Amino acid sequence: MRSEIRKMYFCEYCRKHYIHPGHAKRHEKFCKKNPNNKHKCFWCKHLLYEKGYWDCYDGDMGVFCQGVFTCKKTEKEMFSYKAEKSQYIALDGERMPLECEDFEDKTKSL
Repeated sequence: MRSEIRKMYFCEYCRKHYIHPGHAKRHEKFCKKNPNNKHKCFWCKHLLYEKGYWDCYDGDMGVFCQGVFTCKKTEKEMFSYKAEKSQYIALDGERMPLECEDFEDKTKSL
């Protein structure tokens, strides 16, 4: 019988475990439970999402299409942490903020 003792690396946010520290570090940066990835824009009524077929390009693994997030109040193009994680998407604009002074909750109007 063979047994090994290995050092394990855990995500601080979701406790997912890894053997290699680089994999754990990359996961932690883009973890859904990471507070730096909780964009307030998704609950704001000023966020406009347009599915972008004009930004499609043919990559090694198929065709990728990039949608466009725009703030109607500031008229800025933005991207989320998921777009930042993807290596196939060209990032236009700025990363969505965690806090915004122009935030208006879209769930309160329902």
